[in-house]
Amino acid sequence: MESLGIKCEFHHHEVSSGGQGEIDMRFQPLLRMADQMMIYKYVVKNEARRAGKTATFMPKPIFEENGSGMHVHQSLWKDGDPLNVRGGRLRPPVAARAPLHSAACSPTRAALLAFCAPTTNSYRRLVPGYEAPVNLVFSARNRSAAYACRCTTSRPRASGSSSRSPDPTANPYLAFSALMLAGLDGIKRGLDPAEPLDADIYELPPDRLASIGTVPSSLEASLDALESDHQFLLEGDVFTPGLIGAYIRYKREEEVDAIRMRPHPWEFALYPRRLTAGPATCTHRYGAGARLGTGYCASVCRWLTARLSNQPCGGVIRSDSRHRALSSSCSSGANHLHTLAQ
Repeated sequence: MESLGIKCEFHHHEVSSGGQGEIDMRFQPLLRMADQMMIYKYVVKNEARRAGKTATFMPKPIFEENGSGMHVHQSLWKDGDPLNVRGGRLRPPVAARAPLHSAACSPTRAALLAFCAPTTNSYRRLVPGYEAPVNLVFSARNRSAAYACRCTTSRPRASGSSSRSPDPTANPYLAFSALMLAGLDGIKRGLDPAEPLDADIYELPPDRLASIGTVPSSLEASLDALESDHQFLLEGDVFTPGLIGAYIRYKREEEVDAIRMRPHPWEFALYPRRLTAGPATCTHRYGAGARLGTGYCASVCRWLTARLSNQPCGGVIRSDSRHRALSSSCSSGANHLHTLAQ
């Protein structure tokens, strides 16, 4: 990455399993940083492939493990310095709280997740626990807070606001622009982020905890928020009503509805009495209009009936050819679950 002109400040292993890692890039102008984000993902995926491995930027690829986020630090600059820095030093504490934190008190914050956490898998990560930033509060240290102030006396020019809810499936051009516009909207409206909440949120009394908002719990809820509140994104013609409308329609039809309409493998474990033990065959059939699911359902049902009847699943499971999934077979259903390759 550095050979391609990307300055990296830190890189290290992270706490989750599966080889999770983190690379921090040095601050750049918004458009340049969005470009670097695309290069970053391209390089990581290709280096992993060259090593015979696969790198994923899915927010929550592994159950009961910490997910992968994309903390976004932003600051407003003037005359070569961030607005909270003068003469190479941080300004007084009240002014040092980065101006973009005013977005933390704005109702636009829910709409932001439609661009910053734009997949159904994003909301497998945004759940309480696992250090997930689900609470819509401003904090200097609390890792469950969605917004934080990044102000350090040792590196004042690196000071700014930090949004912790975004994840790396976001389109950086859309996500970074939306975050910046939300911050500017908060400044125009004179919103104050108030004092940071650095107490242990999970130890707060019930009445105080009830007053703290949380991020949307699904992509559908985020899209609803964006649909009802996107005027701030139209400032300066950065976004257009047509773009936002098309984005919402696509996400609802191709992702939200696509997931909602298909059985989830875990449902077969939750409701086992609905299955009949017997020969390792799948009796479920989809209509001719089902674009995805025929081979997947057959794989799951065949494996489960084999487990229930203690028989090998046998035979070859083939998936819908329109989705180029791998055909696969196995001789024992003991610890094998067929899944789509693509």
